[in-house]
Amino acid sequence: MEVSPPLDGTPCNFRRKAKRRTRGITRADLEEKWQAKVAELSGAGTPVAAPEAAISGAILIRKWEGGLVEYGNYVFLDVEWFATVLDPLFSHRRDSYGDIDLGGIRVTNIASLRRLDNEHVFEPQLAEELWSRELAPHLLLALKSAGLTFPLPNDPNGGLVILLRMDTKSPPEYSIRREEANQARKYDLTLTVACWFSLGVPPGFVERLLARCCRLGVPYPFWRYGALVVGNGAEEGLFSLSLDYSEHDNMLKVEVLGGGGEVHAWAALSKVLSVMIKMLSEFPGLPCEPIFFCPQHKTKGMPVRTTDAPAGSGLVEESYFCPLCQDRKAGIDLLAAALQVVGFSDEEFFDEPLRREFAENAERVTRQGCASQHGSDSEVGYLAPHAVGTMQAMNRSTQTGLPRSYEGLRPRHDVVSGTPWYQDVKTFVGAASVACLTVFGVFASKEDEDPRLWGVFLGVGMTLLGVEFLLIAREHKLLCCKPREDAASAV
Repeated sequence: MEVSPPLDGTPCNFRRKAKRRTRGITRADLEEKWQAKVAELSGAGTPVAAPEAAISGAILIRKWEGGLVEYGNYVFLDVEWFATVLDPLFSHRRDSYGDIDLGGIRVTNIASLRRLDNEHVFEPQLAEELWSRELAPHLLLALKSAGLTFPLPNDPNGGLVILLRMDTKSPPEYSIRREEANQARKYDLTLTVACWFSLGVPPGFVERLLARCCRLGVPYPFWRYGALVVGNGAEEGLFSLSLDYSEHDNMLKVEVLGGGGEVHAWAALSKVLSVMIKMLSEFPGLPCEPIFFCPQHKTKGMPVRTTDAPAGSGLVEESYFCPLCQDRKAGIDLLAAALQVVGFSDEEFFDEPLRREFAENAERVTRQGCASQHGSDSEVGYLAPHAVGTMQAMNRSTQTGLPRSYEGLRPRHDVVSGTPWYQDVKTFVGAASVACLTVFGVFASKEDEDPRLWGVFLGVGMTLLGVEFLLIAREHKLLCCKPREDAASAV
């Protein structure tokens, strides 16, 4: 069992007063005490039914009531103290000396305190001085599990970044580093997702999402509402992930660059979306409309799953698949393998099934001839990653940058309907012409004294009919007389 110091005085005074109140206990110690109590009750003639499940049920009930907090193998019994002791890390209050207000606690590690203030990096040495050597590991684990911190790669002091302390505006070097990351590898695949939160996001939502996603590689630069993450280790330089949330339009923009025939970019995007789905489950009813844009037909969006689902579930439903990609079956199969829910823990992401399915599906598509250089390579688009035609299509998409409808996007039915623009215009023009001719018929049947009025409706109606015929001819020319890839590019 661990006890914590009060929130006033020096670290020495903390240890002298530490026995006053129990703040938390490890799960193993709690179960040991419970077993001792069960034995005591049984010896007194009061048997306990299902004692093994009772402790887990009691913890679950108390968690839902807000009576305790559990992270990892530690149970915090004093919730009010837990919130109070962490509050100084996320506030911007200052004491009379101009330093961070730590709730009255005085520390001697000035260097770590200055780093927390200037770089927003929290070092474990400072945590031990603030909370005692016994409690610091448990509180640091709680911060990590809650998604409030992430480790700074290659930091000699084991520093943890606290995004909630940072500025909401992106640093000047963000655009430069993003372009450098793209130029260094000459990526030929761009995956983009736009998530619109119509009512905004709860406090800490974006920061927690970013803190988990920054563990996918090396993050730099990063700020409160965004980050640029590049692959490291076995995936060094194999993908580049950028996340950027705008308070102006309540939009989270996600872009992943990678190789067209490789799984790394797809896996990174799947992990980001899996984290977002998990966080949305913690905020039931939060409006969120994520749209995944077809890498080849950049303006065609597909809705992304927002409900919690088992690992391996598809992130994009088959019915929403891009209608302009011609090899529909191959595309749906590969998209199901490339974008799927990925399980994760506080330590790692479990993406091996996704990588295995991606490789198996890519080989199957290639064997079926969907990715051959002769025939349908220009039709398959991004759906057959080994095709030469695929690489050419993705190069064209990458050069155009973000989708035209990406900036300022508001999810609409026409964004995901998949109908070309001339079909939508044709429908509108046809309805307008019918309305004008109907009004003309009403006036003509009543023999209106002013023929100029119904003559106007007749003229407008006939003009709209002519426009409708032109659009029908254009549609016929695009879909029947030209190759399908030309029709797709014309849209």
